[in-house]
Amino acid sequence: MINVTQKSENTFTIEWDENDPQESIFNAFTEEDFIEVLRHYAEKSLVESKYSKQSREESQETNYNDEIYHKTNEAS
Repeated sequence: MINVTQKSENTFTIEWDENDPQESIFNAFTEEDFIEVLRHYAEKSLVESKYSKQSREESQETNYNDEIYHKTNEAS
């Protein structure tokens, strides 16, 4: 298992099992490699979160507009 420990506000220590077949990929990683991976997944998470929020808002708009349409047509 990969362990991440925050040492200070801007410092983290990342530890893994160097002999584990899945985790040994990190043996060749540089500090910049870790930063790039974290940056990539943070940006991906933000995009997914923004898309999800936008989809929910659009869905709520559609449902609201459908309700208004049906109420208007029922009154006619």
